[in-house]
Amino acid sequence: MSTVALSNGMGLTPAMGFNTWNKFGCNIDEALLKETAQLLIDTGLKDKGYSYVNLDDCWMERNRTADGRLVEDPIKFPSGLKALGEYLHGLGFKFGIYSSAGYATCEKYPASLGMEELDAQTWANWGVDYLKYDNCYTDGTPPEMRYPPMRDALNGTGRPMLYSICEWGLNNPGGWAREVGNSWRTTPDIRDEWTSVMEIVEVNGRRWRYGRRGGWNDPDMLEVGNGGMSGEEYRSHMSLWCVMKAPLLIGCDLKGLEIGGEILNLLGNEEVLSVNQDALGRQARRVWSSALEGGRGGMEGMGVKSAIMVPCERTEEGEGDDVDAVFWAVEPAAEEVVKMKVDKGGVPTATAALDTRAREAEVVTLRLLAKDGGDADLSLCLAVADQGLDEKQGLEMGEEEEEEEGDVAAISRSMLLRGSAGGEEDKATTAKKAEVVSFPDTGMGVALEPCVCFPSSVSSSSAAATRQQWLRDGSMLMPVTAPHLCLSVVRSTLNILNTGIAIELVACNETREVQQWTIKEKTTTVVNERGKDIGKWGDQAGGLMTENMGEISPDFSQSSSSSSALPQLLINNWQQQCLAPETDAPPGAQEIWMGPLSDNAVVVLLFNRSPVANRISARWSDLGLVKGGREGGGGEDEKEKVIYDVRDLWARKTLSTEAVREGIMEWEVPGHGVALFKLTPVVV
Repeated sequence: MSTVALSNGMGLTPAMGFNTWNKFGCNIDEALLKETAQLLIDTGLKDKGYSYVNLDDCWMERNRTADGRLVEDPIKFPSGLKALGEYLHGLGFKFGIYSSAGYATCEKYPASLGMEELDAQTWANWGVDYLKYDNCYTDGTPPEMRYPPMRDALNGTGRPMLYSICEWGLNNPGGWAREVGNSWRTTPDIRDEWTSVMEIVEVNGRRWRYGRRGGWNDPDMLEVGNGGMSGEEYRSHMSLWCVMKAPLLIGCDLKGLEIGGEILNLLGNEEVLSVNQDALGRQARRVWSSALEGGRGGMEGMGVKSAIMVPCERTEEGEGDDVDAVFWAVEPAAEEVVKMKVDKGGVPTATAALDTRAREAEVVTLRLLAKDGGDADLSLCLAVADQGLDEKQGLEMGEEEEEEEGDVAAISRSMLLRGSAGGEEDKATTAKKAEVVSFPDTGMGVALEPCVCFPSSVSSSSAAATRQQWLRDGSMLMPVTAPHLCLSVVRSTLNILNTGIAIELVACNETREVQQWTIKEKTTTVVNERGKDIGKWGDQAGGLMTENMGEISPDFSQSSSSSSALPQLLINNWQQQCLAPETDAPPGAQEIWMGPLSDNAVVVLLFNRSPVANRISARWSDLGLVKGGREGGGGEDEKEKVIYDVRDLWARKTLSTEAVREGIMEWEVPGHGVALFKLTPVVV
């Protein structure tokens, strides 16, 4: 999916540099930054792209000046930050600084809420090139409102500054921050331990659709070299951050690192870094795992079983799996179902009011269409699942690995906010958590199942068919089997893994945007400013298209209730995202990640979550690569003319063509380890 991004000319590739927080916390001063800058030069890391030298919290005085300005701590920075910025610029570095979108920073220093223009101009005068903007001590307003004023203030200075939003992923920032910042934190703070890295990978990894040139998912800074993990775990940490196109900000002490030693080799492998900095800017995703029915060696068991929220825009340059199937057919249920509902007075409900709603609402099915809006080869319908959301998200590990690895459902419960690292969680966030906890836990999930009424194969009044029937009442969608529950997007600060992405059934509350759905129909073809077909959309309420699609005059000659074949978007009103099938593989003990690179190259990551070594096979046919060639590229003869040079990036060696004729087979990956390959097409 294509995404929009902030047009300030910054962040065209993920930022690379150094940040003080992970290793030094508040123990920072002018000497540390100057020494670190020189070490980046001496170790060769600057020449490999690490160009930002960034201060985090604690650089300022406890109080502003009489005229309201921020000022640096004169003991820590006796020369002043303007002079420090000039020093760093003189060495060829860029200078980064920190504040918070609240009344105080996480360490209770003065922050920038309400002072955006004054602070932005101060930083511009100091020659600042990068702002990390945190989320502590807020006024309770949502981040969607608090972060844009700083964007405008930075842009208003006339000095280009990379804007790094650090909202901790509480409100699914990929759904709103792409036009606000150049990167956005998707998770709470990282910790220097394996469990933290795995938690973050799950949250950040499933948001691959949001990141693009100019705007990146940020899973937090690097812990490589801080001592809490093994060398193999640090290699996995570095590899995953690179394929996820994460900003790479070193967070360890560079003093004493041996040239040619393990840590510098991990931080400075140019071939691995080139994946992160690739000009195409596409984040890799998990395409296979051992949790699939196909078993460890193949992807035969891969199947669509759930639906998620994705950006509504259709890609201009993507193909294949990079385009989501966002089209649906919202179709009236069979007459016998409607008659049954009316005759029986609806279905069992909690109150008489709900029973009235069930009687009056339209009964529909939600059938998934193909990517081009036509009928899919396999008709899938949205249905009430047999199990709840948490049960579906479990991480399938071997019995011997269960205790150590945990499960994905526990991620949001175990992740810690910034306050646990020495700061304090603000009252607004605590109040929001209490509000979220008050909503009842229904334990009911939503799934995609083969349609039982299209084509008609069983009675539409069967139990299987009933699970696929929905009551459409205004902007609300409720299952016929439980009309007191409404289809909703997950929004919870206690469930960052699923917030803004997953859907669920919760107690109906028509005032909540997460339960409000707009159905937009495709009517005629229009092109965007780049000359690409994006379709034309209208909604039954006479509304307009989403902002990035432009205004239209909808054609309502055919409504969804009278034309079952018309492709439609199911847009949730909270973040204006579209419902689509989940196509990523679930987490597993062994995984394969894959992503596109420039010039039709591909990156493939073999990842072993297990603590013991395992063999992983990546067959070209399973990855959509046929006999070394991409699927869909002409006839068989044409496909056979393309082979791939397969480069082991960590070993810095090219594998023989014969060895990878069918794929990367039975590759032994260490426990908690990875193998990383770049596939470069060669025409022969």
